Amino acid sequence: MNQEEKLLNDIFDIAISDPANLMNFLKQNQNQVSFELAERAKKIADHEASSNRLGNATAAYRGATNIFLLLGYRKEALYCYFQFWQIQYMLCKQPSDYLAVREQISSLLEKCLEVKAEYLIFRIYFVMADSAFWASEETKTPKDKDDLLLTVLQDLSNATKSIEGNNERVWIEQYVSLVSTIISKVNSNFFLLEQEKKFKDEVLEEITQGIEKQVETNFVYQKIPSDLNKTCQTLTNLAYLSYRYGDMKVGSERFRIASEVALTAKNDGIWLDIISKWHSIEKEYNDNLQELKKLQDSIFDKMESFRKSFKSRAGRLWCTQFIESSLSEILQSILRERKDEQIFEIIERLKARTLLDYMQIKPKEFQDKKISEIIFDKEKKLLRFNSPTSKSNVPEIIQFEGQLMSRLSIGTAFDRSERHLQQEEIEELYRLHNAGFEKTSNVTTMRKIQTSLKGDEILLEFFMPNHPTHPSIELWVIIITSKESKVLQIPLDSLKNPGMIGIMSIDGQQPLDVSPLGNFIGGLRVDIQEGTEKKAIKKLEECYDLIILPIIESGFELQNFKRCIIVPHGVLHYLPFAALKSKDGSFLIEHVEIIFAPSSTIFYELRKKQIPEFSSFLALGNPDLSKFKLPPLKESAKELESINEYVDKLESFIYNKEKATESILRKQSSGKSIIHFATHGEFPEEDIIDSHRIMLTPSKTHDGNLNADEIRTLKLNSAGLVILSICNGGIYRCGPGDEPYGLVPAFFISGVRNVIGSIWPLEDKIGRYFMEEYYSHLLVEGVSRAIQKTCKAFIRDKLPIRTWTSFILIGDGQSHTSN
Repeated sequence: MNQEEKLLNDIFDIAISDPANLMNFLKQNQNQVSFELAERAKKIADHEASSNRLGNATAAYRGATNIFLLLGYRKEALYCYFQFWQIQYMLCKQPSDYLAVREQISSLLEKCLEVKAEYLIFRIYFVMADSAFWASEETKTPKDKDDLLLTVLQDLSNATKSIEGNNERVWIEQYVSLVSTIISKVNSNFFLLEQEKKFKDEVLEEITQGIEKQVETNFVYQKIPSDLNKTCQTLTNLAYLSYRYGDMKVGSERFRIASEVALTAKNDGIWLDIISKWHSIEKEYNDNLQELKKLQDSIFDKMESFRKSFKSRAGRLWCTQFIESSLSEILQSILRERKDEQIFEIIERLKARTLLDYMQIKPKEFQDKKISEIIFDKEKKLLRFNSPTSKSNVPEIIQFEGQLMSRLSIGTAFDRSERHLQQEEIEELYRLHNAGFEKTSNVTTMRKIQTSLKGDEILLEFFMPNHPTHPSIELWVIIITSKESKVLQIPLDSLKNPGMIGIMSIDGQQPLDVSPLGNFIGGLRVDIQEGTEKKAIKKLEECYDLIILPIIESGFELQNFKRCIIVPHGVLHYLPFAALKSKDGSFLIEHVEIIFAPSSTIFYELRKKQIPEFSSFLALGNPDLSKFKLPPLKESAKELESINEYVDKLESFIYNKEKATESILRKQSSGKSIIHFATHGEFPEEDIIDSHRIMLTPSKTHDGNLNADEIRTLKLNSAGLVILSICNGGIYRCGPGDEPYGLVPAFFISGVRNVIGSIWPLEDKIGRYFMEEYYSHLLVEGVSRAIQKTCKAFIRDKLPIRTWTSFILIGDGQSHTSN
């Protein structure tokens, strides 16, 4: 070690152990101190900093600062001292640490002017802004956080004023990155006072002017770590600034460049997000109809290619959720501005697409059974919710109806990022093992729907655009007959506001949607189930006026049609349409047969099937469920005895008690025309997609729990009708894209054409009476007409509404009869 190296080591040691005496030490060794020594100390400091040895860098910068000062090189000393405090900033952990650094480094501003080191002013203001930002991130108190964010804005404004002449790329990129981040923060803060909002707008206008002047329009990160998402997010945020505070042409160009970056990277998800934001901002600040239409047109094909890129069920559901939330505003524009055919197509692209995928194309299975089970468990974990941690004081029926009115999202606002990572892991495993969906299902056209409808049929497809805070902000209906169509918005103004509207989630449990329409339908269902007929009838009349009357007044008198196919959306899946009551005192079901379908395309797919005559009947009822500690269903046994009289012309297979096993079902179900279950069901709320189940007698080979995921694997292509004489058997919950979850969609995947099930609990005896009446008409009238005749018989006998409106038909409603 030579003398100079020894001196530097001594300087660095004292800089760490006794910094207050460092200058004295240098003066004592002044004859050995030189400009070259200072430069070498600075070079060592820069190297240690770039190598992330921050302790060594701190000592070296302090040493270099003092050497330059002793020699009278104030400008060089100031640079090293700034670097010293930048290292201290990097070592901060607490808000107080960041604020202390900010205060210390701000004291350098005056010295910069004294020594004409103007280039440092921009950097000092940036570090001040960054220090205040990280202090805000670590601060818990909302008011302190808001104050610090405004401080960040002020510091960035000052940095912007001094940006000219600072051509070191890394500093420009760090500055742009912080501006982009702070825009997202302050724009999501809804609690700023009016004076604070005014200050925010003034400062952002100053920042925008500086950025448009100094930062190139086609900005990309070159020096600091970044990815495609960060680059596109930055360009999008800078575009927002230009639209709101600067030159909209610059904003439009930045959006265009961001979209091209996403296209080059073949990332359709980021591209869709950019187009969505571009459309939103263009509509708010410029409202150029030609530009808006161009943006709308560009999304259609991309939606499909984006969806096609996902191979797993979870991925496709997540994709739909992403599209719904990202493109909600574009969809609302389309509803108001486009032709009926285009509106129909875009709505169909967002309805029950995963069910349609299973029906049209079927996913490739995993070759390794163990791998398949592991990945299946990961998907179930991703899609399920936590069970309630404590018993609620809310009555069980109210609690259930509240859940029923709520969409099942993938995760909540609090864990969505974590769930997205889980989804990406699952998707990668599907790709690795070459499994899952290889294509995406095709939606039908309005013209094809019209050709599939008979002259006496009408289809009503309802749609509620997604909204981040209002579960049912708008209601639209597409009315389709064999000859004409119409898109109609149904006003919801008459509904009583529940006092709070929004989407809530607690402790990872299912989100709870609260809206006027959801509250109304939930309340109606409770009134019907509890038998408060007067209250129920009043609401049924109000609901008729709300939903059916606008359709009639638009020129479509439902009484002129024999059959009405209803494609519900959201909470409308749980509305007892059959019981809607007109002012003349009649119920809707008295005038028209009612069939439900998850989507118009699924209705079309079912209708394309051949219509063989009913030839065989398989029934399983009153199983031995003593293992599950459930009592016998004596009425179910009587139900099957009575039904047998009406199907005596068919080849019948009826299994009761200990013979009503899952094993028998698996053995006998293939090739049967009608399959009837009269038993209990279980509907666990935490795993609705796969674990809703039909309960049968356990056997040596099967546990008796026929889960939805098992139903999907059955081969039931010959079944024109499955009847679930089970409490709540016809209820299916809905996820992203109005995706149906539970038993009903599982039967469609297995090949069934029509499913009948109940939409609330019903006494066994009432269920028996309904089924006896239904089967007395079925083989002569067909599946949908038989439902109507049964309801009319119950109405004629003045039985309670809940007894005859419980069972609904989901499918295509084609008339299967028998010789």
